[in-house]
Amino acid sequence: MSVWRQLPRLEGSAAAMMAMDEALFLSDSEQPWVRCYTWAGFCLSLGRFQSVASLTASARTLDSDRLVRRITGGRAVLHGDDLTIAMGGPISALGLSAGPPIRILYQQVIRPITGALRASGLAAAQACGRPGQGKHSHSADCFTSAGIADTIDEQDGRKLVGGSLHRNAERFLFQASIPSGDPRKQECIRHYCQEWFGASSCLADAPALDLINLESEFYRCFAHSIGSLEVSAIQPIVCELSARLERDRYRRSSWTLGQVDPRERPIDTGRPV
Repeated sequence: MSVWRQLPRLEGSAAAMMAMDEALFLSDSEQPWVRCYTWAGFCLSLGRFQSVASLTASARTLDSDRLVRRITGGRAVLHGDDLTIAMGGPISALGLSAGPPIRILYQQVIRPITGALRASGLAAAQACGRPGQGKHSHSADCFTSAGIADTIDEQDGRKLVGGSLHRNAERFLFQASIPSGDPRKQECIRHYCQEWFGASSCLADAPALDLINLESEFYRCFAHSIGSLEVSAIQPIVCELSARLERDRYRRSSWTLGQVDPRERPIDTGRPV
């Protein structure tokens, strides 16, 4: 099993958090990494190929602290009540050969998240082949549909986690959002879902979780199922790249508001998914 760098938990703006994940993905380190982070207030992240036309006019006027486009796929996620988990590095660190089927890659990275939720008392299971699989909608909201990247409650099919992936032939980046179900934030969630998605969302009824305990259980399950962990700082060269990406990509409306051409490649040289 590979040794993974456990990076410090951070909180920041939408643009800053996405820039850091991409900078880590682009770093040439052969050691994989994993981190947890939270968001400075309520905000939206769009999937790489998602059209902003799927959002309300109000959402499209948000600044880069509150609206950002990920390099990973999928639909929009409302953040501010969630723990976000990101991991990346060489695909070989997952015990897989280069270019594995997407389904296999997802199965590997979702295991410690599902395990942490089960340890927190939820009947969590991977959506593939479960009751929640096949629940799809045309909403911009990630949590209205369950796909193979997601974890659901196997009892009622409720989506518990939204996950998205970006990879090239040899490296990957996985991001996952886990709502906390904090009752103090439910009215805000209902408000922002209506204002930005134009519809209600099951996020307002998410089961309550202790995010500190969830993070601890995640790292315990990670060490058991994927690889050992060593606490590590983020390298200065990665911080410098993150700052440039935040300035030159994630704070530019041309990136955030433009519907990305599927033929366009990201700034690394690998083929995206």
